[in-house]
Amino acid sequence: AASSSSSTAQDADPYSVLGVPRTASEKEIKDAYRKQALKWHPDRQSPEQRKEAERRFAAVANAYEVLSDPQRRRQHDAGGGAPGGGFRAGGFHGGGAPLSGAHSP
Repeated sequence: AASSSSSTAQDADPYSVLGVPRTASEKEIKDAYRKQALKWHPDRQSPEQRKEAERRFAAVANAYEVLSDPQRRRQHDAGGGAPGGGFRAGGFHGGGAPLSGAHSP
């Protein structure tokens, strides 16, 4: 039976998604990404498996996006994400208008 949860793979630890240890090098991460991306590419699946493959393929891409960016990887490793999978897209923290008033006549 197919899982009704669409966020399970998205919320998984990126190291687990790619099947690499936390000590993995950039090359190991890239190689694991390529292997998983080929394995789960939706075009390589049967029609019955396509929905699951799309979900997993997206999780693999998201995991690689985090682990291939040194800053985001450090943030993830430091526990900077949400419990149960803090590697969602995003990047700017805080807000406000830092340049407000900078254009005074």
